[in-house]
Amino acid sequence: MDYFSGFSQWIASQEVQVGITILTFTATILAFMFSKVRSDIIALCSTAVLLTTGVINSKAALAGFSNSAVVIMIGLFIVGGAVFQTGLARIISSKLLKLAGTSEKRLFFLVMIVTSVVAAFVSNTGTVALLLPIVLAMSKSAGISPGTLMMPLAFASSMGGILTLIGTPPNLIVSNYLTENNLPQFSFFDFTPIGLVCIAVGMIFLWPLCRFFLGKKNKESLEKKEERSLASLLNDYHIDDCVFRLRANSSHSLLEGRTASELDIHRNFGVTILEVRRESRSIFNTVIQETVKADTVFNMGDTLYVLGHRDQVESFAKRHNLSILQDEEINGKGKLDFYEIGLTEILITPDSALINRPLRAANFKERFGLSVLAIKRKGKYKFDDILDDTISNGDMLLMHGSWKGIESLAKKSREWLVIGRPEDDAASVPLDHKAPLAAVIMLLMVLAMVFEKQIGIPSVASVIVAGLAMV
Repeated sequence: MDYFSGFSQWIASQEVQVGITILTFTATILAFMFSKVRSDIIALCSTAVLLTTGVINSKAALAGFSNSAVVIMIGLFIVGGAVFQTGLARIISSKLLKLAGTSEKRLFFLVMIVTSVVAAFVSNTGTVALLLPIVLAMSKSAGISPGTLMMPLAFASSMGGILTLIGTPPNLIVSNYLTENNLPQFSFFDFTPIGLVCIAVGMIFLWPLCRFFLGKKNKESLEKKEERSLASLLNDYHIDDCVFRLRANSSHSLLEGRTASELDIHRNFGVTILEVRRESRSIFNTVIQETVKADTVFNMGDTLYVLGHRDQVESFAKRHNLSILQDEEINGKGKLDFYEIGLTEILITPDSALINRPLRAANFKERFGLSVLAIKRKGKYKFDDILDDTISNGDMLLMHGSWKGIESLAKKSREWLVIGRPEDDAASVPLDHKAPLAAVIMLLMVLAMVFEKQIGIPSVASVIVAGLAMV
């Protein structure tokens, strides 16, 4: 007991406490530098060391979580995540990046400007994660080395953070410290004049430096390997030109009020209705995307996405007073979107009970709510009258339906093998139909933070409300 008592007194001495603090701080910095362990684990370990050695008490260790700056940063991560998930930042950035064409100089400065603006409102890490694939694609199309644009992207993401109060955590921490000590705090754009000067000086110096250090490298031969997107699956199966959008010509349609089973469209016209888009007046759900089931009732104003040959689709449209909408591909995006509904491929395994049975017997529609759009067999593709085709070992089936149904399909691993990871595909789909809503929420949040004193609402409250609205 005397030994433990003496050890406790020794470790509680001021000299030892100072030594533990210095050693913990040094070890934490080194761990962050080498990045062998996740940063959150490092931070928690450092806190645990200081707690167990008595350098700080539990109240001091948890005091930061009650700090308004910490709460604001948490809220901003939620808002930033929503901006990325809806594709709002990607849409804005990609449109701006088109202005530069293939000029290396114009690309350089435009990348820095766009990155700085985005980083002023979103974390620099999130900004780089968002713009990295766009900038890489721009470098490939312009035929220049990616490093020429990656370096200004990295620098601008850091410099842009000093433009606003929320651009980088230190700005919030300093402003919050002033508030706690009854001193005038910084307003939202107090950092902007100095930030603009820093960015301008940075761009002036970075352009010749990047040319000097990176210009000597030969232009890299870029691989033409592209990611297999969901839209490209339609092209792979040669059915992208067989997808059409239909809508009623007038205020009356022969489909209105009738169910899919009642019409029996596939048997009568050889056309498959893939999905229905229903316009909603709610700003919180601008488009409703539904798969077509037997009991689906068609309403006025519905947009039908159908699969079939043009002559079949025209016959179906004429019979039911529908018009075929002309589609224009934008940025390589096809006619189908993948929000609630997705695509996947499955491979029939040798042990599958479906082998030598007609495709109709699989009951994919009844079991999972999924439709089989096409079959790939020995390098050949087929989507006409496939329900009576006999399934063979090694067949590839192109499935279409809700993401939930696709995930359920993936659990039946003995019957078939789902290509890819449906849960990752679903999570990576940008909900760009909700981008306008995200833009409104983010704009209102920024305005509330700018005019905090005038409206009497604290910045932390504005960020929390914006985060809840995004969710």
